[in-house]
Amino acid sequence: MKKPTEIWIVFLIFFIGIAFAEVPGDVTLNGFVNDYAGVLSSGEISEINALLQPLYDTNQAQVAVVTINSLEGRDIESFSYEIAEGKLGDAEKNNGLLLLIAVDDRKYRFEVGRGLEPILNDAKVGRIGRTYLVPAFREGDYGKGVVDAVRTIKQEVENPNEITDSLSSSLPDKAIIFIIIAIFIFVILIQIIVWGTIISALFHNQKKAKGEKGRTDNETFWAALLASQFFRGGGSGGGVFGGGSGGFGGGGFGGFGGGGFGGGGASGGW
Repeated sequence: MKKPTEIWIVFLIFFIGIAFAEVPGDVTLNGFVNDYAGVLSSGEISEINALLQPLYDTNQAQVAVVTINSLEGRDIESFSYEIAEGKLGDAEKNNGLLLLIAVDDRKYRFEVGRGLEPILNDAKVGRIGRTYLVPAFREGDYGKGVVDAVRTIKQEVENPNEITDSLSSSLPDKAIIFIIIAIFIFVILIQIIVWGTIISALFHNQKKAKGEKGRTDNETFWAALLASQFFRGGGSGGGVFGGGSGGFGGGGFGGFGGGGFGGGGASGGW
């Protein structure tokens, strides 16, 4: 049987572990870079600070990077939201952006403030993650991945109407163009088939004997009905294809604001 002293030591170690576990309240945003996992060098931190300071000074965006060892079983989306909500971004512009990296879990999350969503939508930050974070993180080069991603974010915020060559040539955009072309060709083919059926039925009706008139009239009726349903406009269904809807640097940093977040962003892993 264990002595009382040993039991108390076990409980003490257990509660110390809980006390030092990373929870949203303990992961404070003390700067542009909050490297709790210790995966970034001092030079990389300085480079990230230099990239993000101008965005902060001009109030275009407040961007913070947080690295942790593990999520401890928590959901990265809710965890990043709790870190950022009301703590990052201007309270009026809601222009905060958090990049959370859980090293041991091999997961990352871009949490984008409401004010930045028109510039950095889910698809765009998703591409940034896949283009810059994933390849570098797989090689264990966290600094390169973060620096390249932050640099691209800075470019997008400063030039919202421009898209970098590396992102514009990515596979998702090419796939969208291919799908649009394929749909257009499909629609043309359907129109040819439908009109061909109608014309064929009309000529067939004229050539048939009088005794077969009932059957040919029936063919013409169904062909006309199909055409009317296909080319008919309006309606709530949106047509055949449906519808839808859409550590700081040397600058004068004065702390982050209290911007709002609406769940926009993108998550990924490597």
